[in-house]
Amino acid sequence: FFFFFWWWWFFFFCPATGIFGVAFEANNFLSPSLTAFATGSTAATAFPTAMTTFLQSAGLPNKLGFCLGGPGEPGTLTLGGPDSNLYTGSFMRATLDVSMGSYGVAVTQVGMGSGQMMASPDFSGTVLDTGTSFLCVTQAALDFMTNTQCMADSDCDIELTLDGPDGGVTLQIPGALSCNQGTCANTASQWVQVCGNPVIGYVALRNYYMVLDRDTSAGTPHASFAAPTSACVTSNVLPSRYTGSVAAAEPDNSDSSSSSSSSSCVLLTLLSPSRCRCCCCCCCS
Repeated sequence: FFFFFWWWWFFFFCPATGIFGVAFEANNFLSPSLTAFATGSTAATAFPTAMTTFLQSAGLPNKLGFCLGGPGEPGTLTLGGPDSNLYTGSFMRATLDVSMGSYGVAVTQVGMGSGQMMASPDFSGTVLDTGTSFLCVTQAALDFMTNTQCMADSDCDIELTLDGPDGGVTLQIPGALSCNQGTCANTASQWVQVCGNPVIGYVALRNYYMVLDRDTSAGTPHASFAAPTSACVTSNVLPSRYTGSVAAAEPDNSDSSSSSSSSSCVLLTLLSPSRCRCCCCCCCS
């Protein structure tokens, strides 16, 4: 009994930044009560996350690129910057708030493919999370979406506008809802759910190649979104699920202030997300 109690207590109260350690140092700390139990000291501790440590030790820019793949197809994680083989066109940027240790964004507008807009959406505390399968919204937002009249499934496409430079970015989210007898409704997969904290998860992020600029030393960090290429959702991106090979990264135009010089990056394939809440996450990552 003591063993199982200790196991539960340790993993419940210890900090976690996800399997890949993609979140920030603010989430990677031991509480004073825990350190007092373990060491007799009441000083809080904080440590750099696994991903931050890896990028720094490899001399890579503090940026991550994500292709989340599709059903049965692994995605790809790019370390150190974007890969031009995985996106097309230019990036649209959203401002990130990382003060709470997660990838926070400000949702300024909620709309539907039919053109209807939600008045004064309250999406405070919204985070980007690759480890959450769903789109988590408020009850008021779900009521708005599922009461929207429609004639086709495209009328039920969700549109979220995120605050950012140059007008921000509007994320198109097709397929999360469908038209059912003239009204938008959740699909059998229940891609849209009510949660205590709004989360933009896989169902939205799978439609884009996303780059998270995690560097806070150079100013405000950003999340950049571009249209994915076919390589972004095919298992032929890499010969295996993991590779340690290093390739030259493409010039990073996800940030207009960045230089045109290339850097090194490592590509890792990711398994397609399962129906779990936190696999390789950003907010709880």
